[in-house]
Amino acid sequence: MRTILLSACFCLFLMLTAGCSSAPDIVSTEKVEGERYSADEIRRQTVDQPFLLSGDFFRERERDPETTIDPSRAFSRKGSKKEAPSEPAPPAAEKQPLPEKKAPPTETAPSAPSLEAEPRHAVKIAMVFDHDAVPEDRRQRVRSILTQTASGHPVVVADPEKVREMLAASGCLEQKDLRCIAERLGIYPGVRMLMLVEWFQWPDALPGPARTRISVVDTGLGYRYPPMEISGTVQNTAYLDGFIQGALHQALGFAVAKSRVMPWFCRAFSTDENQLYVSAGEKSGLKAGDALKVSTPGKLVMSPTGLPAGWAPGMVRGKVLVETLFGRDFAVCSLVEGAMPAPGDLLMAP
Repeated sequence: MRTILLSACFCLFLMLTAGCSSAPDIVSTEKVEGERYSADEIRRQTVDQPFLLSGDFFRERERDPETTIDPSRAFSRKGSKKEAPSEPAPPAAEKQPLPEKKAPPTETAPSAPSLEAEPRHAVKIAMVFDHDAVPEDRRQRVRSILTQTASGHPVVVADPEKVREMLAASGCLEQKDLRCIAERLGIYPGVRMLMLVEWFQWPDALPGPARTRISVVDTGLGYRYPPMEISGTVQNTAYLDGFIQGALHQALGFAVAKSRVMPWFCRAFSTDENQLYVSAGEKSGLKAGDALKVSTPGKLVMSPTGLPAGWAPGMVRGKVLVETLFGRDFAVCSLVEGAMPAPGDLLMAP
């Protein structure tokens, strides 16, 4: 009893003394000289949005929730949570081997989450690999199949060369700074949903297990969703391509569904007097004569579960008109009303 009373008194003492001290600054947007982030940015990265933490984001994260997904279950939330082993995990579909003599028919490919009516504007996506875990030949194979798979979704794949150029010029990838990567690619070449491939593994000799782990980052909201793990058994080369396509099909469907948390938008990456050059064009669904409103960034609204629930619109500052489409997916716009976009502003359909 005496020990309990002493403990209670000590706790009361801590509470009283803590109440006399000033609260820590977690909301200031001012950056201290020599620091990269303000107190507000550190709070958002460590408390509000922990999955967007800077650092080596391809390495193991023991506290990150991971969902093991059977490709045939279309993002079932009943998958088991587990640590990623150093060796390939036993195949999830081991008890139901695929036939060896023919490739899986197209209609058996995993279906994406159901979507509403097709939007006019496509979602621009890009894929970034962990070069230490995914060799170049496998990256090329996945990229090739991504191009085929993307045709079945309302997306446009960002030019891989422009993605590499931006990452090389920014130095974000070498610094393992995910926030920097998302911000830079969001401006140019205008990536909205970024897919991080942590590993894409299959055995050199088939049959055998295959698996991948992919994270989706919404560059508009500045939010990284928990990583998904997809695994299965492949019998031959045809089945391997089918597995890769199925995994990408799932990731693309998830990315498109999550992109609808906020309306479609693009950004200006350069300005010249009354003209601006934007990171969206014909492939994204823009047409000459389209009007776009200049909006401040708005605010992400979180659900009680800690995931994005919606987006509160910002203030409309002006209006621009699409004049010319150029390049692979870019456009020239002119200001017709209000103010030119400030850094961070969005160009949105009315």
